Amino acid sequence: MLKGGKLLIGCLMGVIGVIVVFTILFTVVVEFTRSQMPFGRDQVEDWMLGTPQPVDSEFQDNGYVNAGVGVGWKDYTHPGDPFPPSGIPFDYKAKLGCEFQDPNYSRHTGVDFPGDIGTPIYTTMAGLVVYADVNGDWGNLVVVENNGYQTYFAHLNSIAVSKGQVISRGQRVGTLGNNGNSSGPHLHYGIKKRVDENSAVWMDPEGFFNRADTKEWPCGN
Repeated sequence: MLKGGKLLIGCLMGVIGVIVVFTILFTVVVEFTRSQMPFGRDQVEDWMLGTPQPVDSEFQDNGYVNAGVGVGWKDYTHPGDPFPPSGIPFDYKAKLGCEFQDPNYSRHTGVDFPGDIGTPIYTTMAGLVVYADVNGDWGNLVVVENNGYQTYFAHLNSIAVSKGQVISRGQRVGTLGNNGNSSGPHLHYGIKKRVDENSAVWMDPEGFFNRADTKEWPCGN
């Protein structure tokens, strides 16, 4: 009986030893490799910016924790206007502020348009309003989806559409504001593209409008 007990104890000690050694080796490997990767130096947001994000857990949109949560995707395509966003969300030549991945704010996932509070904001594509409510540091947020694209309109002073509404290109979605994490009256405008059924990635809005549409470039002018 004693011999069997010693054998059992020996086996248990052996298993524990293997676990301890594995844990130590794993920790060493992680600590060695993490410095070689973006997220090893507190740059996880920068790394994620150009990497497709899970569509159901978009928790680092715009670099703000919990901003963009709850938006999701509806896989909607407008039957009469399935085309991507184009132009700027104003009916005049607007002033451009901080740009996509601005050098002073590399996690910036859209472009900022400074302006007066109450200035009308118009959608740059037809589609389904998948979000129209307060959303964390983005304040009042409207998101329009169409054929694999989503357009984001953040920090709005007022919202003129409702979730589930189908809207036309150029329709008013709200007014320019200064709420959420905002240092002054402006519109944060972002474009996200679906990569596959499980992920999406931010696009540079500049590729969807001409610089001639704006008064100033880049951030800080």
